[in-house]
Amino acid sequence: MVSLTLAQKGTPLPYVAGALAEYANETKPNSYSVQWQEGASLKGKDKAANSVLIDNGQEFVGSRAAEAFILSALPTPVETAQWIGFAQERLGGAVAFKDLELAFSELDQHLQMRSYASGYAVSVADAALWGALRASAIFQRNLKIAGQQVLGPALTRWYAHISAQPFVERLVAAAANAQTAAKPSGAKVTTDQGSFDLGLEGVEDGKVVTRFPPEPR
Repeated sequence: MVSLTLAQKGTPLPYVAGALAEYANETKPNSYSVQWQEGASLKGKDKAANSVLIDNGQEFVGSRAAEAFILSALPTPVETAQWIGFAQERLGGAVAFKDLELAFSELDQHLQMRSYASGYAVSVADAALWGALRASAIFQRNLKIAGQQVLGPALTRWYAHISAQPFVERLVAAAANAQTAAKPSGAKVTTDQGSFDLGLEGVEDGKVVTRFPPEPR
């Protein structure tokens, strides 16, 4: 079995490689052992080492190397290969915000009358696209705040559908479990939401007016 280790804080987050490996496990069970590891790099200070794939003692370091290895054993028709390239080049890496917006719009238009990116069933193209979008901080932020109003109804529908696929659920659950295991025992997750307690002495409720300066234009 080929092992694939993914860095929980890697740049980019190696969800494409992870999704491809778990998709491969759907077509041929137990092809890959996928696990997440704490940290931004799996090789010291090497930022490119966001994932490490090992096959018979040979290492493939970095998400692109891992992706290429996994894809080499999966059927990739022309249309499927085009959408894999779209995921890697248009959605992944250091892509400008405006270019990402165009890519989201193009993908939304493509999915208007489709349930899957390529063909009539979930494919490796869906796995690659989902992984790239899951790793995109801009997509995730827009999905949480505005959803289909910004990203488009077809894209958000498709993303939710692929997120519910068993191979994706396994990957996400493994990431969540690894994150929980990495926390110190008894540690609680807290979110600093600020406070309006100003610590004033001798004040009475309802008799203090707090004014805030206007926001800069």
